[in-house]
Amino acid sequence: MRGAVDSGAYASDSDVIREALTLWERHEMSRAADIERLKKAYEAGKASGPGRAVDIHTLLGELKSERSTRG
Repeated sequence: MRGAVDSGAYASDSDVIREALTLWERHEMSRAADIERLKKAYEAGKASGPGRAVDIHTLLGELKSERSTRG
């Protein structure tokens, strides 16, 4: 913290702490939004019906085919 103030990047220790708290709050808000999106995707997946067994080679082939048709 002292180095940041001594370098002139911040005027005081309080400014460093304020900036750190602001960044932490943004990070926490972003994390909460990510968790909410994951929960919604999980619920949508559960609501879409029962799962099915998937052969990895068949799945990769389908994905490659789909990608090639998109360009």
